[in-house]
Amino acid sequence: MTNRTNFHIYKKNLLAAGLVGLGLLWSCTSKVPATDPAAAPNNTQQILQQKIYPVLVALQEDRLRNELQKNAVLQGLARQRAQRVRQATQNCQDVPCLANAVQWSSADVQEAGNALVKAYAGSPALKEAIQPLRESGAYALYASQPDTAFLRSAWQHAAQAMNHATDVYLKGKKPRYPKIDAISFEGTDPAFQQTVRQTLEKVANDHGKGLFFEIPLHAALQALAINGRDEAARYEPLQEGMNAAPFRQAKTTPWKKYTYSVILVPGFGPEDPAIVLEEKAKVRCRMALERFKRGLAPFIVVSGGNVHPNKTPYNEAVEMKKYMVDSLGVAEEVVIIEPHARHTTTNLRNTNRLLYLLQLPLEKPILVVTDESQSSYILRFEKKAIQELGYAPFANLKKLSEVETEYYSVPASRHIDPLDHLDP
Repeated sequence: MTNRTNFHIYKKNLLAAGLVGLGLLWSCTSKVPATDPAAAPNNTQQILQQKIYPVLVALQEDRLRNELQKNAVLQGLARQRAQRVRQATQNCQDVPCLANAVQWSSADVQEAGNALVKAYAGSPALKEAIQPLRESGAYALYASQPDTAFLRSAWQHAAQAMNHATDVYLKGKKPRYPKIDAISFEGTDPAFQQTVRQTLEKVANDHGKGLFFEIPLHAALQALAINGRDEAARYEPLQEGMNAAPFRQAKTTPWKKYTYSVILVPGFGPEDPAIVLEEKAKVRCRMALERFKRGLAPFIVVSGGNVHPNKTPYNEAVEMKKYMVDSLGVAEEVVIIEPHARHTTTNLRNTNRLLYLLQLPLEKPILVVTDESQSSYILRFEKKAIQELGYAPFANLKKLSEVETEYYSVPASRHIDPLDHLDP
Protein backbone atom coordinates (compact mmCIF):
# COMPACT_ATOMS: atom_id res chain seq x y z
CA MET A 1 0.00 0.00 0.00
CA THR A 2 1.45 3.39 -0.91
CA ASN A 3 2.04 6.30 1.46
CA ARG A 4 -0.58 8.30 -0.47
CA THR A 5 -3.17 5.55 0.02
CA ASN A 6 -2.35 5.32 3.72
CA PHE A 7 -2.69 9.09 4.01
CA HIS A 8 -6.15 9.16 2.45
CA ILE A 9 -7.33 6.28 4.65
CA TYR A 10 -6.02 8.17 7.67
CA LYS A 11 -7.93 11.30 6.68
CA LYS A 12 -11.13 9.36 6.10
CA ASN A 13 -10.90 7.57 9.44
CA LEU A 14 -10.07 10.72 11.37
CA LEU A 15 -12.98 12.67 9.96
CA ALA A 16 -15.31 9.69 10.31
CA ALA A 17 -14.66 9.89 14.02
CA GLY A 18 -15.99 13.45 13.79
CA LEU A 19 -16.92 15.07 17.04
CA VAL A 20 -16.80 11.78 18.93
CA GLY A 21 -13.03 12.11 19.13
CA LEU A 22 -13.22 15.84 19.64
CA GLY A 23 -15.69 15.37 22.45
CA LEU A 24 -13.06 13.38 24.27
CA LEU A 25 -10.75 16.35 24.07
CA TRP A 26 -13.13 18.34 26.24
CA SER A 27 -14.63 15.65 28.43
CA CYS A 28 -11.89 13.09 29.04
CA THR A 29 -10.69 13.15 32.64
CA SER A 30 -8.82 9.86 32.93
CA LYS A 31 -5.14 10.12 33.82
CA VAL A 32 -2.69 8.37 31.51
CA PRO A 33 1.08 8.53 32.17
CA ALA A 34 2.40 11.61 30.38
CA THR A 35 5.26 9.64 28.88
CA ASP A 36 2.78 7.51 26.97
CA PRO A 37 2.37 8.87 23.40
CA ALA A 38 -1.33 8.01 23.70
CA ALA A 39 -1.77 10.23 26.75
CA ALA A 40 -5.28 11.43 27.52
CA PRO A 41 -6.20 14.32 25.23
CA ASN A 42 -6.94 16.70 28.09
CA ASN A 43 -3.44 16.06 29.44
CA THR A 44 -2.04 16.52 25.93
CA GLN A 45 -3.61 19.94 25.67
CA GLN A 46 -2.23 20.97 29.05
CA ILE A 47 1.25 19.95 27.92
CA LEU A 48 0.91 21.82 24.63
CA GLN A 49 -0.22 24.96 26.44
CA GLN A 50 2.81 24.76 28.72
CA LYS A 51 5.22 24.18 25.84
CA ILE A 52 3.84 26.67 23.30
CA TYR A 53 1.96 29.30 25.33
CA PRO A 54 3.51 29.58 28.83
CA VAL A 55 2.60 33.26 29.13
CA LEU A 56 -1.06 32.37 28.58
CA VAL A 57 -0.82 29.60 31.18
CA ALA A 58 0.50 32.19 33.64
CA LEU A 59 -2.36 34.57 32.83
CA GLN A 60 -4.89 31.83 33.58
CA GLU A 61 -3.80 31.46 37.21
CA ASP A 62 -6.77 32.21 39.47
CA ARG A 63 -5.45 35.46 40.89
CA LEU A 64 -4.61 36.90 37.49
CA ARG A 65 -7.72 35.50 35.85
CA ASN A 66 -9.89 37.41 38.29
CA GLU A 67 -8.03 40.64 37.59
CA LEU A 68 -8.08 40.29 33.82
CA GLN A 69 -11.78 39.48 33.76
CA LYS A 70 -12.40 42.87 35.36
CA ASN A 71 -10.33 44.69 32.73
CA ALA A 72 -12.77 46.57 30.50
CA VAL A 73 -10.51 46.62 27.42
CA LEU A 74 -9.61 42.95 27.56
CA GLN A 75 -13.14 41.81 28.26
CA GLY A 76 -14.35 43.99 25.40
CA LEU A 77 -11.98 42.07 23.13
CA ALA A 78 -13.31 38.80 24.54
CA ARG A 79 -16.94 39.74 23.86
CA GLN A 80 -16.14 40.89 20.33
CA ARG A 81 -14.34 37.62 19.66
CA ALA A 82 -17.20 35.46 20.89
CA GLN A 83 -19.67 37.39 18.76
CA ARG A 84 -17.41 37.17 15.71
CA VAL A 85 -16.98 33.41 16.04
CA ARG A 86 -20.70 32.78 16.52
CA GLN A 87 -21.49 34.84 13.43
CA ALA A 88 -18.83 32.99 11.45
CA THR A 89 -20.18 29.56 12.38
CA GLN A 90 -23.61 30.66 11.14
CA ASN A 91 -22.54 32.45 7.96
CA CYS A 92 -19.16 31.21 6.70
CA GLN A 93 -19.13 28.92 3.68
CA ASP A 94 -15.52 27.71 3.91
CA VAL A 95 -12.81 26.93 6.44
CA PRO A 96 -10.62 30.02 5.81
CA CYS A 97 -13.61 32.21 6.66
CA LEU A 98 -14.16 30.25 9.87
CA ALA A 99 -10.48 30.44 10.76
CA ASN A 100 -10.38 34.20 10.22
CA ALA A 101 -12.86 34.59 13.06
CA VAL A 102 -10.44 33.15 15.63
CA GLN A 103 -7.30 34.86 14.35
CA TRP A 104 -5.67 37.95 15.77
CA SER A 105 -5.48 41.17 13.78
CA SER A 106 -2.43 43.36 14.35
CA ALA A 107 -4.74 46.00 15.84
CA ASP A 108 -6.19 43.55 18.38
CA VAL A 109 -2.73 42.30 19.32
CA GLN A 110 -1.63 45.88 19.89
CA GLU A 111 -4.73 46.74 21.92
CA ALA A 112 -4.38 43.69 24.15
CA GLY A 113 -0.66 44.36 24.62
CA ASN A 114 -1.35 47.96 25.62
CA ALA A 115 -3.98 46.81 28.13
CA LEU A 116 -1.63 44.25 29.69
CA VAL A 117 1.20 46.78 30.00
CA LYS A 118 -1.16 49.34 31.55
CA ALA A 119 -2.50 46.73 33.99
CA TYR A 120 1.05 45.77 35.02
CA ALA A 121 1.62 49.00 36.95
CA GLY A 122 -1.15 48.29 39.44
CA SER A 123 -1.01 44.50 39.55
CA PRO A 124 1.29 42.71 42.02
CA ALA A 125 0.05 39.40 40.58
CA LEU A 126 1.11 40.35 37.06
CA LYS A 127 4.49 41.53 38.30
CA GLU A 128 5.00 38.26 40.16
CA ALA A 129 4.15 36.27 37.02
CA ILE A 130 7.04 37.74 35.03
CA GLN A 131 9.99 36.35 36.99
CA PRO A 132 9.08 32.64 36.61
CA LEU A 133 8.62 33.22 32.88
CA ARG A 134 12.07 34.78 32.71
CA GLU A 135 13.63 31.94 34.70
CA SER A 136 12.01 29.30 32.49
CA GLY A 137 13.98 30.53 29.48
CA ALA A 138 10.86 30.13 27.34
CA TYR A 139 11.29 33.73 26.16
CA ALA A 140 15.08 33.83 26.30
CA LEU A 141 15.39 36.19 23.33
CA TYR A 142 13.53 38.83 25.35
CA ALA A 143 15.68 38.41 28.48
CA SER A 144 17.27 41.86 28.25
CA GLN A 145 13.95 43.68 28.04
CA PRO A 146 12.36 45.41 31.06
CA ASP A 147 9.29 43.74 32.49
CA THR A 148 6.66 45.67 30.54
CA ALA A 149 8.44 45.13 27.22
CA PHE A 150 9.03 41.48 28.15
CA LEU A 151 5.31 41.04 28.86
CA ARG A 152 4.34 42.65 25.57
CA SER A 153 6.85 40.55 23.62
CA ALA A 154 5.67 37.32 25.25
CA TRP A 155 2.06 38.21 24.46
CA GLN A 156 2.90 39.01 20.82
CA HIS A 157 4.79 35.70 20.62
CA ALA A 158 1.67 33.84 21.83
CA ALA A 159 -0.59 35.66 19.37
CA GLN A 160 1.79 34.80 16.53
CA ALA A 161 1.76 31.14 17.58
CA MET A 162 -2.05 31.00 17.74
CA ASN A 163 -2.37 32.53 14.28
CA HIS A 164 0.23 30.18 12.86
CA ALA A 165 -1.58 27.10 14.19
CA THR A 166 -4.85 28.07 12.52
CA ASP A 167 -3.07 29.27 9.37
CA VAL A 168 -1.43 25.87 8.86
CA TYR A 169 -3.90 23.39 10.37
CA LEU A 170 -7.18 25.04 9.37
CA LYS A 171 -6.44 27.27 6.39
CA GLY A 172 -3.88 24.89 4.94
CA LYS A 173 -1.04 27.38 4.50
CA LYS A 174 2.35 25.78 3.98
CA PRO A 175 4.57 25.43 7.06
CA ARG A 176 8.36 25.56 6.76
CA TYR A 177 8.48 21.85 5.94
CA PRO A 178 5.21 20.91 4.23
CA LYS A 179 6.31 17.35 3.47
CA ILE A 180 6.24 16.41 7.16
CA ASP A 181 4.32 19.19 8.94
CA ALA A 182 1.36 20.14 6.74
CA ILE A 183 -2.41 19.96 7.21
CA SER A 184 -3.99 16.49 6.96
CA PHE A 185 -7.06 17.47 4.93
CA GLU A 186 -8.22 19.15 1.77
CA GLY A 187 -9.75 22.50 2.67
CA THR A 188 -12.74 21.83 0.41
CA ASP A 189 -13.60 18.51 2.08
CA PRO A 190 -17.21 18.94 3.36
CA ALA A 191 -16.60 16.69 6.36
CA PHE A 192 -13.56 18.76 7.35
CA GLN A 193 -15.56 21.98 7.02
CA GLN A 194 -18.34 20.57 9.19
CA THR A 195 -15.89 19.37 11.83
CA VAL A 196 -14.23 22.79 11.99
CA ARG A 197 -17.59 24.57 12.19
CA GLN A 198 -18.84 22.37 15.04
CA THR A 199 -15.50 22.60 16.82
CA LEU A 200 -15.52 26.40 16.78
CA GLU A 201 -19.14 26.46 17.92
CA LYS A 202 -18.17 24.42 20.96
CA VAL A 203 -15.06 26.50 21.63
CA ALA A 204 -17.17 29.68 21.56
CA ASN A 205 -19.79 28.16 23.87
CA ASP A 206 -17.22 26.82 26.32
CA HIS A 207 -14.91 29.86 26.41
CA GLY A 208 -17.09 32.75 25.27
CA LYS A 209 -17.14 34.20 28.78
CA GLY A 210 -13.48 33.45 29.45
CA LEU A 211 -10.32 35.51 29.13
CA PHE A 212 -9.66 37.59 26.02
CA PHE A 213 -7.38 34.97 24.46
CA GLU A 214 -9.18 31.75 25.38
CA ILE A 215 -11.24 31.29 22.21
CA PRO A 216 -8.23 31.71 19.87
CA LEU A 217 -6.07 29.58 22.17
CA HIS A 218 -8.48 26.65 22.25
CA ALA A 219 -9.18 27.01 18.54
CA ALA A 220 -5.43 26.66 17.91
CA LEU A 221 -5.22 23.60 20.16
CA GLN A 222 -8.24 22.02 18.46
CA ALA A 223 -6.71 22.69 15.04
CA LEU A 224 -3.77 20.53 16.09
CA ALA A 225 -6.09 17.89 17.54
CA ILE A 226 -8.23 17.65 14.39
CA ASN A 227 -5.04 17.02 12.41
CA GLY A 228 -3.71 14.44 14.87
CA ARG A 229 -0.70 16.63 15.60
CA ASP A 230 0.27 15.93 19.20
CA GLU A 231 3.96 15.23 18.56
CA ALA A 232 5.15 17.97 20.91
CA ALA A 233 3.29 16.44 23.86
CA ARG A 234 4.54 12.89 23.42
CA TYR A 235 7.00 11.43 25.94
CA GLU A 236 6.52 14.33 28.35
CA PRO A 237 7.77 14.89 30.98
CA LEU A 238 11.15 14.03 29.51
CA GLN A 239 12.85 13.34 32.82
CA GLU A 240 10.53 10.38 33.34
CA GLY A 241 9.79 7.25 31.29
CA MET A 242 12.77 6.22 29.18
CA ASN A 243 14.87 9.00 30.73
CA ALA A 244 14.15 8.17 34.37
CA ALA A 245 17.25 5.98 34.78
CA PRO A 246 19.67 8.45 33.12
CA PHE A 247 18.13 11.27 35.19
CA ARG A 248 18.88 9.37 38.40
CA GLN A 249 22.35 8.50 37.17
CA ALA A 250 23.18 12.13 36.38
CA LYS A 251 22.76 13.11 40.04
CA THR A 252 25.78 11.01 41.07
CA THR A 253 27.95 11.31 37.95
CA PRO A 254 31.62 12.26 38.64
CA TRP A 255 31.72 14.98 35.98
CA LYS A 256 35.40 15.84 36.41
CA LYS A 257 36.27 12.53 34.74
CA TYR A 258 34.70 13.52 31.42
CA THR A 259 35.57 15.92 28.62
CA TYR A 260 31.99 16.19 27.35
CA SER A 261 28.62 16.35 29.06
CA VAL A 262 27.02 14.12 26.42
CA ILE A 263 27.62 12.53 23.05
CA LEU A 264 24.83 13.59 20.67
CA VAL A 265 23.64 11.20 17.96
CA PRO A 266 21.20 12.82 15.49
CA GLY A 267 18.60 10.48 14.06
CA PHE A 268 17.94 9.62 10.43
CA GLY A 269 14.39 8.90 9.36
CA PRO A 270 13.49 6.40 6.64
CA GLU A 271 11.05 7.19 3.85
CA ASP A 272 9.88 3.57 3.74
CA PRO A 273 7.07 3.13 6.31
CA ALA A 274 8.05 -0.52 6.77
CA ILE A 275 11.48 0.42 8.17
CA VAL A 276 11.52 0.98 11.92
CA LEU A 277 15.13 2.22 12.19
CA GLU A 278 17.21 3.30 9.21
CA GLU A 279 20.60 1.60 8.82
CA LYS A 280 22.33 4.99 8.73
CA ALA A 281 20.96 5.71 12.23
CA LYS A 282 22.36 2.39 13.46
CA VAL A 283 25.80 3.29 12.08
CA ARG A 284 25.68 6.61 13.93
CA CYS A 285 24.78 4.78 17.15
CA ARG A 286 27.74 2.43 16.77
CA MET A 287 30.07 5.36 16.13
CA ALA A 288 28.84 7.07 19.30
CA LEU A 289 29.30 3.89 21.32
CA GLU A 290 32.98 3.76 20.29
CA ARG A 291 33.50 7.27 21.75
CA PHE A 292 31.54 6.39 24.87
CA LYS A 293 33.76 3.37 25.50
CA ARG A 294 36.77 5.72 25.36
CA GLY A 295 35.32 7.58 28.34
CA LEU A 296 34.65 10.86 26.56
CA ALA A 297 31.19 11.38 28.13
CA PRO A 298 28.96 9.61 30.65
CA PHE A 299 25.82 9.81 28.50
CA ILE A 300 24.69 9.36 24.91
CA VAL A 301 21.78 11.48 23.68
CA VAL A 302 19.85 9.98 20.76
CA SER A 303 17.81 12.71 19.10
CA GLY A 304 14.91 12.60 16.66
CA GLY A 305 11.12 12.67 16.63
CA ASN A 306 8.29 11.04 14.69
CA VAL A 307 9.32 12.60 11.39
CA HIS A 308 9.82 10.45 8.27
CA PRO A 309 7.68 9.34 6.59
CA ASN A 310 4.98 11.83 7.48
CA LYS A 311 3.06 10.78 10.62
CA THR A 312 5.18 7.70 11.14
CA PRO A 313 4.36 5.81 14.36
CA TYR A 314 8.07 5.23 14.91
CA ASN A 315 10.13 7.66 16.95
CA GLU A 316 13.77 7.98 15.94
CA ALA A 317 15.12 8.54 19.45
CA VAL A 318 13.07 5.73 20.99
CA GLU A 319 14.10 3.26 18.30
CA MET A 320 17.77 4.27 18.57
CA LYS A 321 17.73 3.76 22.33
CA LYS A 322 16.10 0.35 21.89
CA TYR A 323 18.81 -0.55 19.38
CA MET A 324 21.64 0.61 21.62
CA VAL A 325 20.30 -1.13 24.72
CA ASP A 326 18.90 -4.31 23.18
CA SER A 327 21.34 -4.92 20.33
CA LEU A 328 24.55 -3.15 21.37
CA GLY A 329 24.32 -3.90 25.09
CA VAL A 330 24.55 -0.31 26.31
CA ALA A 331 23.28 0.24 29.85
CA GLU A 332 19.78 1.72 29.91
CA GLU A 333 20.87 4.54 32.24
CA VAL A 334 23.48 5.73 29.73
CA VAL A 335 21.16 6.54 26.80
CA ILE A 336 19.00 9.67 26.98
CA ILE A 337 16.20 10.12 24.47
CA GLU A 338 15.42 13.49 22.91
CA PRO A 339 12.22 12.47 21.07
CA HIS A 340 11.04 15.71 19.47
CA ALA A 341 13.66 17.12 17.06
CA ARG A 342 12.60 17.20 13.43
CA HIS A 343 15.71 18.80 11.90
CA THR A 344 19.46 18.98 12.48
CA THR A 345 19.14 22.48 13.92
CA THR A 346 16.74 21.22 16.56
CA ASN A 347 18.84 18.12 17.30
CA LEU A 348 21.35 20.57 18.77
CA ARG A 349 18.80 22.96 20.25
CA ASN A 350 16.82 20.26 22.02
CA THR A 351 19.94 18.60 23.38
CA ASN A 352 20.88 21.96 24.87
CA ARG A 353 17.47 22.06 26.54
CA LEU A 354 18.08 18.62 28.04
CA LEU A 355 21.17 19.95 29.81
CA TYR A 356 18.95 22.40 31.68
CA LEU A 357 16.18 19.90 32.31
CA LEU A 358 18.41 17.09 33.59
CA GLN A 359 20.78 19.55 35.30
CA LEU A 360 23.84 18.46 33.34
CA PRO A 361 26.93 20.73 33.41
CA LEU A 362 26.60 23.65 31.00
CA GLU A 363 30.30 24.48 31.13
CA LYS A 364 31.26 21.27 29.32
CA PRO A 365 31.07 20.96 25.52
CA ILE A 366 28.81 18.54 23.66
CA LEU A 367 30.26 16.06 21.18
CA VAL A 368 28.21 15.42 18.03
CA VAL A 369 28.94 12.10 16.33
CA THR A 370 27.39 11.48 12.93
CA ASP A 371 28.29 10.70 9.33
CA GLU A 372 30.47 12.94 7.15
CA SER A 373 27.56 14.45 5.25
CA GLN A 374 25.70 15.67 8.33
CA SER A 375 28.92 16.76 10.05
CA SER A 376 29.69 18.95 7.07
CA TYR A 377 26.16 20.36 7.13
CA ILE A 378 26.39 21.26 10.83
CA LEU A 379 29.48 23.35 10.15
CA ARG A 380 27.60 25.51 7.63
CA PHE A 381 24.03 25.66 8.93
CA GLU A 382 24.38 28.75 11.14
CA LYS A 383 22.59 31.02 8.65
CA LYS A 384 19.69 28.56 8.33
CA ALA A 385 19.41 28.22 12.11
CA ILE A 386 19.27 31.98 12.60
CA GLN A 387 16.68 32.27 9.84
CA GLU A 388 14.42 29.62 11.40
CA LEU A 389 15.10 29.90 15.14
CA GLY A 390 16.29 33.48 15.49
CA TYR A 391 19.71 32.40 16.80
CA ALA A 392 22.42 29.77 16.33
CA PRO A 393 21.96 26.91 18.84
CA PHE A 394 25.68 26.64 19.54
CA ALA A 395 28.80 28.52 20.59
CA ASN A 396 32.43 27.74 19.71
CA LEU A 397 31.49 25.17 17.06
CA LYS A 398 34.58 23.17 16.14
CA LYS A 399 35.28 20.36 13.69
CA LEU A 400 37.32 17.58 15.31
CA SER A 401 37.22 15.01 12.52
CA GLU A 402 35.12 14.10 9.50
CA VAL A 403 32.51 12.62 11.83
CA GLU A 404 32.98 14.59 15.07
CA THR A 405 31.98 18.13 15.97
CA GLU A 406 31.99 19.82 19.35
CA TYR A 407 30.11 22.86 20.56
CA TYR A 408 28.84 24.58 23.69
CA SER A 409 25.17 25.08 24.46
CA VAL A 410 23.63 28.56 24.48
CA PRO A 411 20.83 29.88 26.76
CA ALA A 412 18.81 31.07 23.75
CA SER A 413 18.06 27.42 22.98
CA ARG A 414 15.25 27.45 25.53
CA HIS A 415 13.34 30.11 23.58
CA ILE A 416 10.05 28.75 22.20
CA ASP A 417 9.62 28.65 18.43
CA PRO A 418 6.13 30.04 17.72
CA LEU A 419 6.18 28.71 14.15
CA ASP A 420 6.68 25.00 14.89
CA HIS A 421 3.84 23.46 16.87
CA LEU A 422 5.23 19.94 16.46
CA ASP A 423 8.49 20.83 18.21
CA PRO A 424 8.29 24.33 19.66
